[in-house]
Amino acid sequence: MKVCVRFYDKRMFKPLNMSHTFFSDEPVEVLPKRASVYTSRGEGFVTDTTNLFWISDGGPHTNLGDMLKWDQNFYSPKLGQHSEAIMMLFLTPNSEPKDDGRLHANEQFVFEYDEVKVYSYSGGWLDTSTLYARFLSSGFSSVIMCNDVSQNPIEY
Repeated sequence: MKVCVRFYDKRMFKPLNMSHTFFSDEPVEVLPKRASVYTSRGEGFVTDTTNLFWISDGGPHTNLGDMLKWDQNFYSPKLGQHSEAIMMLFLTPNSEPKDDGRLHANEQFVFEYDEVKVYSYSGGWLDTSTLYARFLSSGFSSVIMCNDVSQNPIEY
């Protein structure tokens, strides 16, 4: 896994100056400033986390400041030798439409909302629930990071 960690760091995180984004592949590693995660149980809350770590979807640790840097790459691509061409390929749908009309384009959904094309990604597992949506034509993006898995940012 160390090879994957170095690849992401060298090719994505460092070029975008994402100094607070990384993959942790050590289950006992203490992550400074990491938000505690909760889920409701009965009349209160309990911590809801895992000691599973992986290098892929759901594995990176980040913050809102670095998400802004990631987001800006969609408007002014910087990654790779042919960054504009790479971005066009990344944003190109490569699936048949889902029942609700959404398309899939390289780990993101593409759909129309009020006649505006939206690119979004959401997820959650055990400890977090997130939503990241971009409205490229207007230059607007939204990031919601919840540390309570019982919350669903897609509903808002």
